Amino acid sequence: MSAGKGSSSKRIVSKTKSPSPLVVSKVKPSPSPPKRPKGDAAFGNASPSSSNRGPSSVSKRHRAGQDRAEKADCADQEQEEDGQDEEECSPGRRRSVFTLKQFQLWLDKEVEENFNGWNGLERSKKVTDGNKKLEAKHVSSQAGSKMALKTMTKAQYGRAKYTFVQQAVVTAAKLQSHEKFADIGSGIGTVVLQVAATIGCVSSIGVELCAGRHEIAMQLKESFNQWVVAKDRGELADRVEFFSGDFREHAIFSKCRDADVLFVNNAESIFGMRSVAEGSYTLDWHVARLACGMRVGSRVVTFEALTDLEHPHFAPCFERRDYLSEPGATSWTEVSQKQTKFFCYTKVGEQWTCSRCTCVNTLLRPSRSQWGESLHDTCEICEGDPAGHRKAYSIRSRLNKSSQ
Repeated sequence: MSAGKGSSSKRIVSKTKSPSPLVVSKVKPSPSPPKRPKGDAAFGNASPSSSNRGPSSVSKRHRAGQDRAEKADCADQEQEEDGQDEEECSPGRRRSVFTLKQFQLWLDKEVEENFNGWNGLERSKKVTDGNKKLEAKHVSSQAGSKMALKTMTKAQYGRAKYTFVQQAVVTAAKLQSHEKFADIGSGIGTVVLQVAATIGCVSSIGVELCAGRHEIAMQLKESFNQWVVAKDRGELADRVEFFSGDFREHAIFSKCRDADVLFVNNAESIFGMRSVAEGSYTLDWHVARLACGMRVGSRVVTFEALTDLEHPHFAPCFERRDYLSEPGATSWTEVSQKQTKFFCYTKVGEQWTCSRCTCVNTLLRPSRSQWGESLHDTCEICEGDPAGHRKAYSIRSRLNKSSQ
C-alpha cells in the first residue's frame, strides 16, 4: 500500500510595453531627399530639438524598445527557472517555492548519494517488505497498525513520478497554496515532499503503514529540511509531516479528512478485495467513507475508481473526471511506457434525496461498527418500510405527487 500528487507556481510576467510612438511632424516636400542623420541621430538618440527625426529613425527606436522588452522578459524567465519566483500567499507577505526542475535535481542527487540510486532504493528490503505478505514485523508497533494485520493481507509499492504528480495534483486536482494536501500510502514520501516544495501549500502530510518505507521518508524529510533552510525557505519544512500507521485510525483519519486534496495510490486494486481478509471492508470503501466526510469542494485523486462513491444516490454529491497520464509516468510503467489512467472526484454536495419517498439523506450515518459511521447509500424511510405502509412514507409520497 504505497504511492510515491505539484509544480512551481509561476508568476505572470507582463510584457514590457514598447515606448509610445513619437509624434512625427509633417514636413513640406523638399526637392532633394532628406539627408541621413549622422552620429547619435542615426540610432534614434538625437536630441528632441533635432529636425532630422524621420520615420526610419522612429521605427529604429521602436525596434530598440522591443529588443529591450524581450531581453527583460528573457531575464525574468531565467530568474523563474533559477527559483527566484515567489508566490503571494497573503497581503503584504510572499512565500518562495521551488521549481519542479529544482526539486527533481535535489531529490535525484539525494537518492543517488545516500541510497545508491532509484533502483537500489526501490529494491531494498525496507521498501519491498510486505509486498507478498504483510506481517507484524513489517508495520510499526502502534496498536492501530497492529489492527491492520487483522484485515489486510499484503501491501504494494509503486512510485508516482514527477510529471504524474504535476498532472494529477496540480492540473487535475488544482491544489492551491492556501489548501491542505494528504497522501494515503505515501511510501517513501516523494509525493508529499514534491507538493510541499513546488506548491508551498499550508500542510502536506503522508500516511504509510509499512515501517521500512516510513523510515526512508523520515530520512528524506530530514535532508529536505536542511535543503530548504539552506535555500532560505525554511518555512516549507514546517508544513511536511509523516505518520506511521493505519489511515483508518481515528487521529490519522481526522487529519486526512481535513485535507482539500487527497491522493491515494490504490493502483491495480491493492485497496480492493485482493488485499483484505474475507468479510472485511475494502480499503477503497474506507477511502470513500473518508471522502464523504471531507468538506464540499475537496478533491480525491485515485488510480482505481471508487465504486462506492458512484452509487446512483451519490450522483448529486460527487463529480468524477477521468485522465490519462503521460507515457511511463509511474515506476511500474517506466519500462512499458504505457499511459496510466487515474480519476479525480470532486465533492459538490452533502445530501441526496430519495427519488421514491423524497426523504433527504446524508452521505454518512452513525454505525455500531468499530469505525463509528458507514456510507449512507440506502434511504432511511424506504429501508425500514419497503412496502410504503408507514405514515411517514405516505406523507412524503403525497407531497411528491402534489409537487409534480
